Amino acid sequence: MSAALGGVYAAQAAMPAAGDGGPAVAAEHSTYTLLKLGILAGDELSIPFGINAQGDVVGYSGGLTMSPMPFRYTAATGKLKALPLPTGTTSGTAEDINDAGFVTGWVTHAPAEDEAVRWRPNNKSLCSARWAMPTTRATAPASTTTSR
Repeated sequence: MSAALGGVYAAQAAMPAAGDGGPAVAAEHSTYTLLKLGILAGDELSIPFGINAQGDVVGYSGGLTMSPMPFRYTAATGKLKALPLPTGTTSGTAEDINDAGFVTGWVTHAPAEDEAVRWRPNNKSLCSARWAMPTTRATAPASTTTSR
């Protein structure tokens, strides 16, 4: 991984020209800007899962030998920060963020018990709906199962 985190890179997507067997397309290219968000201190990788209209990104940072830690990258500050974990949890991830800044995800308690959480914007509190991860769906109460 490059030491220059936060660098901006531009890339152009090649568009097939008319006569290449594909549909005729306009001569202009789509342009994207790639922004490296980075990783949390001491981690080996980061995986994004959600983005809102303001460009804020959520996901997790961790590594092959460490537990995932949920993060939020704020486009306004250009910084990636860990989201707080509730007492007694060992890891988690942030899955989605809405335009108001509310983040949803999950955290893990030992052993193998997951909890759905929602982080509120602009403070360190979170709301949760605790549920035990069933070992088999057939034996789990209906209120704890979801279709995936």
